Amino acid sequence: VQHLQPLGVGGGNSGSASAPSALLLSAQLANRSTRTYSKTHYQHAELALHWLQAPLAPAQWVLGSQYSHLRYGGQAWLSEWQLSAQRQRQWGPCRASAGAQWAQRQWHSSPELDGHYQGAILSLDCTPAASAPRTWGLQLRWGHDQPQHSRRPGGRATRTELRAHASTGWGPWQLSAIGHYQIQRDQQGYSPLLDTGRPRHTQRHALELQASRPLPWWGAASTPASAPASPTTDTRPGQLHWFIGLQYSQQRSNIAAFAVRQHGIHTGLRWLH
Repeated sequence: VQHLQPLGVGGGNSGSASAPSALLLSAQLANRSTRTYSKTHYQHAELALHWLQAPLAPAQWVLGSQYSHLRYGGQAWLSEWQLSAQRQRQWGPCRASAGAQWAQRQWHSSPELDGHYQGAILSLDCTPAASAPRTWGLQLRWGHDQPQHSRRPGGRATRTELRAHASTGWGPWQLSAIGHYQIQRDQQGYSPLLDTGRPRHTQRHALELQASRPLPWWGAASTPASAPASPTTDTRPGQLHWFIGLQYSQQRSNIAAFAVRQHGIHTGLRWLH
């Protein structure tokens, strides 16, 4: 669930009275239950809140916080806090931003894995033409994951991530793609039992493709999916969309135990109000 709430009228950095600040709230809940093996049951909850100083202004600050909690096998497994601050500025048809992120991760069942992450964020999001439904963007993250305990396997880890996304309209369809590439290098050996204690290096790449369209028998069927309105001015009635997506990811490592490949297909309904 996502909700965008304007917070009134303010001048922002544009000197105009038409640039109110806003709060973006998002929540996610997942549950898995297996009849044959209860130890693989899990519940995952995630709550995020972002403050946008002036979404319609040429420049703004964006401050964010996020909390997630995972229960696995009926026990508390993982809790994580994240804080971020970014400065955004309009750059032609694009919006560029730079900022920093901090995260604290707590493993309830394995406290020796606890650590905190701190790093930098650079991103670029572009809409070539206001009347066209095409968008694309890039995001680069770099930082260090510091252990809280000296006995954590691998010690300090350096992580570099590159994410790209693009979307376009095609008649009533909305098509999107997300690509992700990550490199992580541990400073110390992971375990003397794995490849004689070599430091772990991993490379992970993932791709997600999704197609969605409004259901013509529900909501504002006359509004094309290729003409989304601004979330601060959209007065259309709610509409139900159907979506289907493909996911693929692969992780390679110099230690074979950390190599993994996944693929899947998912489909569902999305309500836009």
